Amino acid sequence: PFELCARLAYDGKLLGAVCRIFVDTVLGFYRTTMPKHGAPGGRSGINGEVKAYLSGGTDYATAVTVQPDGKIVATGATEALGANRYNFGSVRFTSAGLIDSSFGTNGKANVTFAANSSAWVYPSGVALQGDGKILTAGTVPDGMGGCCAYGIVRFEPTGALDPLFGVGGVVAQQFIIDDEPNAIAVQPDGKILVEGTSYAANGSVLSMARFCP
Repeated sequence: PFELCARLAYDGKLLGAVCRIFVDTVLGFYRTTMPKHGAPGGRSGINGEVKAYLSGGTDYATAVTVQPDGKIVATGATEALGANRYNFGSVRFTSAGLIDSSFGTNGKANVTFAANSSAWVYPSGVALQGDGKILTAGTVPDGMGGCCAYGIVRFEPTGALDPLFGVGGVVAQQFIIDDEPNAIAVQPDGKILVEGTSYAANGSVLSMARFCP
């Protein structure tokens, strides 16, 4: 598998977490736990590994985080078959490696930024707020049929979109021409920081935006 990111769980195990793997030409969300000594841990999922498919097409898992209660949130891009687009997709696992059915629809939540756009959609970060709400950020269409803008989604702890954030739980913000966020974090005061790269005709620059909670 091609590993994209890793996090430490609260018990000190490495969440080797969201990887891309090929299974019958379909990419899945893949999570594995490893004790401190580095061997696969066997107490989560099957032999320390779990997989979840968000659609009948291709799923790219790109980021993972662990909630204080031990539940694991993974996010990435999921293909909308026949619709010529990718959506933001998130899935939550229990600490035992089971899909958490209390999150979204059967443990999964998908968000569409542009219903008829083939522009690149690539979630790149996930963060937790102090009140348990879940933030994901990534590259989304710019609203004019092209690429790219900062996109942020906020979920309630239940996996429902938060209607108090942006428009129906979603924010899309363009700064230059093409803006591609790389990471998201929450400040102690609750404000949301998103960092990325912005591209213009004369090159690229580091970009950062701060959003009110």
